[in-house]
Amino acid sequence: MLSHAAARAIISGEWRPEFGPETPNALRMAQSVGLIESAYGSARFSDCEDLKNWGAVQAGHTPCGPDACEARDTHPNPDGTSTSYQICFRRYSSDAEAVAHMLRVLMRGPAIAAAQTGDARRFAAAMYENGYFEGVGRTVADRIEWQAKRLASADQTIARALGEERAKQSSSTGGGGLIVFGLALGLGWALTRGGK
Repeated sequence: MLSHAAARAIISGEWRPEFGPETPNALRMAQSVGLIESAYGSARFSDCEDLKNWGAVQAGHTPCGPDACEARDTHPNPDGTSTSYQICFRRYSSDAEAVAHMLRVLMRGPAIAAAQTGDARRFAAAMYENGYFEGVGRTVADRIEWQAKRLASADQTIARALGEERAKQSSSTGGGGLIVFGLALGLGWALTRGGK
């Protein structure tokens, strides 16, 4: 896995004006996604190797083309369980290409302003509104809170590693905890709906 400093350099290098100001809060929110979704592109997606897919960006339904690989993901159910399905995940030739695409998918609509706040709960809610993830839990609120806790934990880890001060978090997210690399566990964390 890349160091947090190396990951930040790639994200900063691919940041564009349309994603909003390049502030530490916004960079850290985007970087947190890359950390929790795929350990900065180093996680395996089922039998797929070397995808360099920082944002767990999907590439549509199977069969997969040459720029993707088939892996398992899940949809949440109203009873709190999840249903597994097979989907294609994008393959990238470099970390820079992967980050550039992740940022185009991630940093749009309400996520732009939410990232500037550095508040993991607001950013998770904006990601959900944009259709970036479906999450885990019985209700939409549960699914957003699940993602917010993961983002807050990653944000804390990255801020500590880079010597940055974190923004005040919504009281419901907490701030610490173990970062779970969901894709490595096959739970399908970021369900970017086909073609992102």
